[in-house]
Amino acid sequence: MAKSSSKSSVKAPSKSSAKKASHHKKTSEKSTSTGYPFQPDNDELEEISIPKRLSVLPLRDVVIYPYMIYPILIGRESSLNAVSASMNRDRFVFLAAQKDENIDEPTKDDIYTYGTVAKIIQLVKLPNNLVKILVEGFAQGRCKKFFNAKNNIIEAEIEIASTDIDEESQEFGAMMRHAHEAFIEYIKANRNIPPEAAIAFENLEEPVRKLYYASAHLQLDVEQKQSILNEWSLQEQYFRLVSILTSEIELMKLELDIDSRVQETIQKSQKKYFIQEQIRAL
Repeated sequence: MAKSSSKSSVKAPSKSSAKKASHHKKTSEKSTSTGYPFQPDNDELEEISIPKRLSVLPLRDVVIYPYMIYPILIGRESSLNAVSASMNRDRFVFLAAQKDENIDEPTKDDIYTYGTVAKIIQLVKLPNNLVKILVEGFAQGRCKKFFNAKNNIIEAEIEIASTDIDEESQEFGAMMRHAHEAFIEYIKANRNIPPEAAIAFENLEEPVRKLYYASAHLQLDVEQKQSILNEWSLQEQYFRLVSILTSEIELMKLELDIDSRVQETIQKSQKKYFIQEQIRAL
């Protein structure tokens, strides 16, 4: 398959992290792992040319964000063909979550049009016609136009989202601070997220990286995590993230309150039972 002559350019880390592959957990399209490796802030950026027409790789039960490094197990014939076609386009592929994970052969109508442009940084062939790839998210994108392609491959013209921000905007600055505080509180309240995640988050400087790092650690379903990618501006994405974090924190507080009241009731019942047993013993 010939390479597209029409390309977009984005800033990206000058070196990929393929060497880290051996340290990542094995996963599949249905993985719910929360250990998401991220590209760290890097001052040495180079201009990366991305073909505007890309093969689309539908994902089951997972949303992959820009800057994530994530392993995917490929088994469907159409997905294997999409990966093969992507290798002929500088290894770039468009990752899009399925609306319904139970659909075995999704069409363009079965996937979200907003997703992540990623690069395949490692490919390993496995027995039983399976392939494991390691992808590195580069940028948020959306499908502007779909094309008919051979071998049941979904292909689309991809538009890359801008990450430009108004650094003097007080509203955006307040939104970032609110998101920062809410995510730290979310980590403290969630036992499934290691405390080290807060340290890594605070070490990030770029607003776009902080956004996707926090989003990747949300313990939510695909639809809610996808809602962040469905927003096209960084400010709207932050607003959506803050809304989700605020709601989740309130829910966790309510759960803790319920747990506390249940424990109090159990303790009272146990105390009452203990007293009754002592009375019987007299």
